[in-house]
Amino acid sequence: MYKNTKFALIASLVVLIGFPVLFILISLFTGQWGYLLWSIIHSFTAGFTGLMITFMQLKKAVFANFVAFTHPKKSAQY
Repeated sequence: MYKNTKFALIASLVVLIGFPVLFILISLFTGQWGYLLWSIIHSFTAGFTGLMITFMQLKKAVFANFVAFTHPKKSAQY
């Protein structure tokens, strides 16, 4: 996996999974479930957006490498 996309994938997964778990623990500790309700929407929105952008970048990089491997003369165009 490429260096920049690896960091983006890790960051997206931390936001998508780590933040809701953190706020579940805070909500359990305080007894106020508003923390979880207000954080879950924003965590999923940011996490899925980052995840989709990361997957698009990976797909683009894999396609460029495939074209460079199969058609070395045409790889300069991509």
